[in-house]
Amino acid sequence: MKKIYLSCMVLSLFFFAGNAAQAGLQIGATVKAVKKTEIIAGRIVALNVEKDPFTIILPTGTTLKVEFKNIQRIEDTGTRKKITPSYSYTESNYKIYRFTFTDGKTVEGAASKWPIFDIDTGTTGVQKNIWLEQLSFIEAGESTAVKGSLRTGAKVEYSRDKNIFQGIILSSNAEKDPFTIILPTGTVLRVEFRNISKIETTGEKKKITPNYSSTTSMYKIFRFTFTDGKTVEGAVSKWPIFDIDTGTTGVQKNIWLEYLDYIKALE
Repeated sequence: MKKIYLSCMVLSLFFFAGNAAQAGLQIGATVKAVKKTEIIAGRIVALNVEKDPFTIILPTGTTLKVEFKNIQRIEDTGTRKKITPSYSYTESNYKIYRFTFTDGKTVEGAASKWPIFDIDTGTTGVQKNIWLEQLSFIEAGESTAVKGSLRTGAKVEYSRDKNIFQGIILSSNAEKDPFTIILPTGTVLRVEFRNISKIETTGEKKKITPNYSSTTSMYKIFRFTFTDGKTVEGAVSKWPIFDIDTGTTGVQKNIWLEYLDYIKALE
């Protein structure tokens, strides 16, 4: 089993970019977040980490101080690591996040102080005290990671029984809610399906007890490739089903991932 999101960026990068291409996580910014199975969309009206430099603790223990408004997206990697921060003698077990900056650069690490958001959703009012610890991800504005993704309207290639087809995704049941990947450890990752560019079967099956259940079941294992090139292996809690217009052979409905060798987005 591959480790999830193995690499950290080389830290010679200068993160205080003055010419941000995307809006960052700051008061007034529009955001989208996932809390368990709930999608929260709205505008940040309060934030506890906007005034001081925000500290990211890298797996090496080194700390990186950044302006929080220069962070575009934070997502839970589903991993934890024992780290001794450079400012302390105490080793602790930290939850690891991937931080994407407004200039597109990324780094993985822990938060020395939990960001807490108040988000005005408009329709359901202000949701207060939303802790990063509770979220699968939060991002400001529109995600830039949609090119070459398995989303409605994307051109794709898929293989079923070793036969290869191409077409356009007309609909998918996996786009509406946060998509859950069950890791072999039982940990679950909730991601946006549009940030996945390829899913392929590994040919393996594993007994897994998801952390939301006490039941152990045999799961088919897939390799998920994300739009940023990173990969993770795991099972699905709900089968993605596609309707695809192949053009030559017409619209193929109810194509279940369960029966595919792979499906991938084409540029």
